[in-house]
This record gives sequence, structure tokens and C-alpha cells, in this order.
Amino acid sequence: MEQRILTFSKRFISIDSYHLNLDEVTKKLNGAGWSVKQIVSTSFTHQLSGDSKGYPVLVITLLIEKP
Repeated sequence: MEQRILTFSKRFISIDSYHLNLDEVTKKLNGAGWSVKQIVSTSFTHQLSGDSKGYPVLVITLLIEKP
């Protein structure tokens, strides 16, 4: 058995302004023989230096496994 951890992040301009669809990622993984065993997500605000406005960031981590 082989395992890997993959992390994806997406910065948004505002909350709920975009949809994040991982279908293409999971299709490629499944096609290569990997299966997703666990999904963990978190979010935070990314503050650019000199900018008073913060941007929401969504981070998704996948634990994948191949027999």
C-alpha cells in the first residue's frame, strides 16, 4: 500500500464568490488507481502587506491511497 498527502489552496476575492470543484482532481486520481481516504479542509484570511483588506483562502488536504 502506498499513501500520499495532497494539498490544494484557493484564494477568493470574497466569500461565496466562486465554487471550488475537485471533480477533475478526483477523476485523475481514480484513473491512476488512487482512492481518496480522507479530506480535511480549513480556511483563513490572507492579508497582503500594505492592504487593509483580507482575502479568504480555502485549503483542502487529501489523503490518497493506492493498493
